[in-house]
Amino acid sequence: MSAWLNQHLHALQIAWQRLFTHPIGSLFTILVIGLVASLPAFAYLVVNNVADLAGKLDPEPKLSFYLKTTAGEAEITAVKERLNTTANIASARFVSKEAALAELESAGIADVAKTLEQNPLPHAFVIKPKSIEPAALDDLKKQIASWTEVETVELDSDWARKLSAFVEFGKHAVFFLTLVLGLALVFVMANTIRLQIMNQREEIDVSRLIGATPSFIRRPFLYFGIMQAILGGLLAIGLVALGVYGLNQATEPLVKLYAGEFSFRNPDWPFGAAIIFALVVLAMFSAGLAVRRTLRAMAR
Repeated sequence: MSAWLNQHLHALQIAWQRLFTHPIGSLFTILVIGLVASLPAFAYLVVNNVADLAGKLDPEPKLSFYLKTTAGEAEITAVKERLNTTANIASARFVSKEAALAELESAGIADVAKTLEQNPLPHAFVIKPKSIEPAALDDLKKQIASWTEVETVELDSDWARKLSAFVEFGKHAVFFLTLVLGLALVFVMANTIRLQIMNQREEIDVSRLIGATPSFIRRPFLYFGIMQAILGGLLAIGLVALGVYGLNQATEPLVKLYAGEFSFRNPDWPFGAAIIFALVVLAMFSAGLAVRRTLRAMAR
């Protein structure tokens, strides 16, 4: 057990020394690993956050229609009575122009509202239809639009359904991006290890002459790749956190208007551990592949 531990500690020491023997090359490889790994990680985090947002939204379509600005109590009462006898209406909610203005003020435009001489907003109704079939929704929309008291009719929550579809597309895109960039990382790390082996060719030949086993020769290169993967993973986590911070700053005004308290979450420790674990697995595969093929070619 002591001999086995000493061999691994010795391999770790050699790998650590090699990391600083060529600092520019090592730094370049770590930067490449960090940058490449941060792209799918950041995309995955954004898609997951958007998926959480989409899950909080009501995907069921609703009709909103606005009365003419000149509409008074008589027109409002007439529309309410007409809604009670209209087919394909599960529920209807009246939103007065005073309530609409108060909602906009709470969204951060109170200073603008104070400068208005009168309330420019119309009275509105929000309708939840019984049937969400496209034909039924179109018929209901046309019917309400024909009423003389109504100015405009809009189909709400359609954007939420589009957002959900975008999330599904984003998940597939992230998977494809991860696959492509994962293959690119395998190539980068394998090529780095191959160059390290070529630089240590004389040392490897001497080790073989004195009876070093293939595992003894291979072990420092495996640890070298793992070290680069861990450092590159830490860099990737930092880049993702920086990207999320910038994204939150850029989208804060929009989020306040549409999503309330929503914000993009920073990478937590399970997310960071998953990045480093994936990079370590790729590094071990790349290093093992490069060492096996290069040593075999050198032995010919």
